[in-house]
Amino acid sequence: MVGAALDADLFRLLLEAFFGVSVPIEVPVYVRCSRCGGGGGEWGVCPLCHGYGVMEIAHSVRLEVPPEARSGDRYQIDLRSAGIENLVLDATIVVA
Repeated sequence: MVGAALDADLFRLLLEAFFGVSVPIEVPVYVRCSRCGGGGGEWGVCPLCHGYGVMEIAHSVRLEVPPEARSGDRYQIDLRSAGIENLVLDATIVVA
C-alpha cells in the first residue's frame, strides 16, 4: 500500500510529447553503508557515511510517456524497484 507521493514536473519538448519518449528519472535512495555495514565506524567516523550508517545513492527509474501526451497529463511511477515500498512519484507533463 502506498503511503505518500512525491511530486515532479517533467518538462518535455513538443516533438517528444507528440511521438512519446522514455524519460530516466534519478531517485535518491538511502542504503546501509557498504564500508561500515551500518555501524557508523568502530574506530572513528566512517568516511563514506560520516557516522550515520547509511549512504545516499541514485537509483534510476523510467517513465514511458506515450505519444500525443499533453501538458497536465499525470503519471504515477511505482518506486518499489528502487527499494521504496511506501512512496510513488507523481509526474506531471509540461510541454514547452
